[in-house]
Amino acid sequence: MRVAYELFRRVTLSMLVIALMAACGGDDGGNPGDPSPPAPPTSIDITTGASPPPRFIPASTTLASGGTVRWTNGSPADHDLVATTPNWQLNEPLPIGGNFQTTISQAGTYGYECTIHPGMVASIEVR
Repeated sequence: MRVAYELFRRVTLSMLVIALMAACGGDDGGNPGDPSPPAPPTSIDITTGASPPPRFIPASTTLASGGTVRWTNGSPADHDLVATTPNWQLNEPLPIGGNFQTTISQAGTYGYECTIHPGMVASIEVR
């Protein structure tokens, strides 16, 4: 009886070790580290939010270099788009129901604001 118990214990222990090794996985031979993030979109739509406080939706976003940005004023108030980043020529009115579109070619972070509504700021990261 003792021999059968010892055999049972060894088989059980071996199966447990094999199961643990399988659960731990191993090197799949792929690239080390984290996978690359997905490519940023080539076009984005930004709207204005009507609920207080006024805001750009989204307030920050990512765009592929050479991509297009389109702003639409969906709120019941006039807005404007004014660059806060040096060397970015953005100074456009955005009347009620209006829209404006531009292409950004150079990588970097582009900040902008609505000067009509203090604190209404946003940014676009171009990669």
